[in-house]
Amino acid sequence: MVATPCRFDSDSRYQRNERCDALQISDFHYLLPSELIAQFPTKTRTESKLLFLNKKTGETQDLLFPALIDLLEPSDLLVFNNTHVIPARLYGKKKTGGKIEILIERILSEKEALVHVKSNKKCKIPMEIQFDENINATLFEKDEDFFKIKFDMTCSLLNLLDERGHVPLPPYIHRSDTKDDQLKRSMQKSRERLLPPRQDCILMNLFFRC
Repeated sequence: MVATPCRFDSDSRYQRNERCDALQISDFHYLLPSELIAQFPTKTRTESKLLFLNKKTGETQDLLFPALIDLLEPSDLLVFNNTHVIPARLYGKKKTGGKIEILIERILSEKEALVHVKSNKKCKIPMEIQFDENINATLFEKDEDFFKIKFDMTCSLLNLLDERGHVPLPPYIHRSDTKDDQLKRSMQKSRERLLPPRQDCILMNLFFRC
């Protein structure tokens, strides 16, 4: 059974459809040819594409982002996505020499974090990881789908990410991260909660007509 999505009614007030709870991730699957996915953001940000959907007619238009100003009306609600990605991916080695990948999900303190782990073998607790001659860490606890990790180093975790971290690009971006992908502002100003991966190839500013 295919669930009926929630919708905005004619008064533009959100109505919860009785079948919303039956929505499945598969309801949102669609074909997106790989050749249509930008691997790098446009150098001139005003050349970013904007897909416009006419709610009344169902017609879509391919526009450039500066056209947004002509589409807005005084009663519209504009929602800005101002999140940024920080270089939260680290590559290290296990004692056996095997490669291991760490993705920081949440910083718990200057030396501890909640992480995703990618390894060719199941991780055993505790597990020692080496990132550099002077930077080591230990996976010391399993927390559902995450691991808790404690670093043995003189610098803070934010400084480590600033110096050695990689930007976690989405799986449909088939290239290594570059300096242009990294956040330009100081890592010291980063929030404690790390933001989910996002690729600037996609500009997700949305507006709703109230």
